[in-house]
Amino acid sequence: MLKNLKIKEKFFVIQCIMMLIVCAVTLAAFHTIAESYESQIYAESAEILQLASKTIDNEMKKVEKLSFQISTDSRIQQYLSERLDENATYESFKNKENLANRLLLFMHQENYISSLRIVDSRGAAVNTVLYSIADPPEDMEQVAIAVQGENRWIYGAPESQHLIAVRQIKGMENLNLEHYGVLMAWIDMGKLVKQQLDLSGSKLFFIAQQDRFVYSSQQGFFEERQFPFHHSNKGYTIEEIAGAKYLVSYLKSESNDELTYYNILPYESIAQKTEELRSLVTILFVALFVIVIIATRITAHSITKPLAALTEKIKMVQRGSFDVPDTHHSFANMDETGQLHRNFRIMLEKINELFKENYQKQIVIKETEYKALEAQINPHFLYNTLDTINWMAHINKQSQIAEMVEALGQMFRSIISKKKQLITLEEELQIVKDYITIQRHRFNERLIFKLKADQEAMQALIPKLTIQPLVENAIQHALEMMSEPCTIEVAVQLLSPPADDFSVREIKILIRDNGSGMEQEVLQGLRNGEVRSKKAGIGMSNINERLAIMFGEQYQTRIDSQLNRGTSVTIILPYKEGEQDA
Repeated sequence: MLKNLKIKEKFFVIQCIMMLIVCAVTLAAFHTIAESYESQIYAESAEILQLASKTIDNEMKKVEKLSFQISTDSRIQQYLSERLDENATYESFKNKENLANRLLLFMHQENYISSLRIVDSRGAAVNTVLYSIADPPEDMEQVAIAVQGENRWIYGAPESQHLIAVRQIKGMENLNLEHYGVLMAWIDMGKLVKQQLDLSGSKLFFIAQQDRFVYSSQQGFFEERQFPFHHSNKGYTIEEIAGAKYLVSYLKSESNDELTYYNILPYESIAQKTEELRSLVTILFVALFVIVIIATRITAHSITKPLAALTEKIKMVQRGSFDVPDTHHSFANMDETGQLHRNFRIMLEKINELFKENYQKQIVIKETEYKALEAQINPHFLYNTLDTINWMAHINKQSQIAEMVEALGQMFRSIISKKKQLITLEEELQIVKDYITIQRHRFNERLIFKLKADQEAMQALIPKLTIQPLVENAIQHALEMMSEPCTIEVAVQLLSPPADDFSVREIKILIRDNGSGMEQEVLQGLRNGEVRSKKAGIGMSNINERLAIMFGEQYQTRIDSQLNRGTSVTIILPYKEGEQDA
């Protein structure tokens, strides 16, 4: 389709294809860069979340250590031990006051501790409250007792954003491990996060326990029923929450398996820069595409206009007008088209000179040539002419020409002079050798020819021009189609006779090359006689017909080929001895 277009149209189509290829490569590169940019954003978000979670975990571990320190403090142990035996009201009040003062000292170590409370074994509570807090869950004491002195984090009231550290206090004196009470520490997660992290602006940072919010940098921004809680260790995902897309990075706490940290970024802010860059690249490419198309049209027109003018002049010459066109002044530039016009004008001037000077002479020569073509050329005249050319080449030391002419003469003698249809295998191989000699001068080192034949088979009779056309086909369809050296091999083998019949012997002739081969559809068509060579010569069907007539239908050529693996032709013939023609 493209080959029938005009040059300027081809130029335009090629430029469009190139621009489309550039566009595709650019878009692919941009897509890769955009993905890399988004991946970097995801990695930075995960890294920030990692640092934030480690900071908060460290603070919570400090609270756990403080809780342990309080529960094992000697004075608190003493006060709680005395409360087990107190009966008098005054001693009870004094003990409670001392216990509260002691707790207050511990409470001031961290300003995000909102309250400390100890509920003794009798159920009486001792509080140190700086801020109003909600009552703890009713089953908190049972939770603390169940974990046997380990710290346990309990979810506080949703609106307060508190976590409660709960620990059972056991008697340390003489390791009696008697139940003295339960220690509760209210941790204001808002203060803790604000103190440890920079959450300025509209950053969205959440801490969740199971499927509930413990802390939110912007309270009320998400409802718990809308939020996609995650329970795996870490990761990130793009979620649609309340009708908007967000990049949600999450990480489970190392110190508390029930806590998960969330860092949330509006996906629109991430994608906005990518979209802006994508739009800018698209606009620039469209503008560049339009400019290139316009420039291509102008350039193509400037190139093809002189060619179109030259085409019109050539058509005038075809119609018999040999007047010299005034191309010198019309196209004075000396690029390729200008040189074409100049050379065309010079050519017409030479033609007109020849017409004037040699008109009569050319008429005589043409009449002589016509009469010579009418004369019948006999073989002896042809041989003598070739011998003359051979000797002239030797005299002028043109060894290659002499060798080619000698080989051509031997081929003609073998083909024309021998009138019989069957010749010996030795004579047929000589024709092949003469043919290869000629072709070697044509292809030089690109032609590698190998011949291997059993000497016992040399006197076998074979139809004339059976092997040479197949070698010629190999040169035409293998060697001429490839730039690298091509190996053509002819192998003749005298097959061993069957064990039950020594009177029947056969010879096998194999012609193969290492060319590009052919597809199976073409090979099948060639076997069926549906595909024929486009070049003149003796084809496969002609060889098969002669073999069938002379030896029977069972003797045919067999062709095998594989794409990019080469082609081979095999001939099996009955072994019949004969003598060479004189």
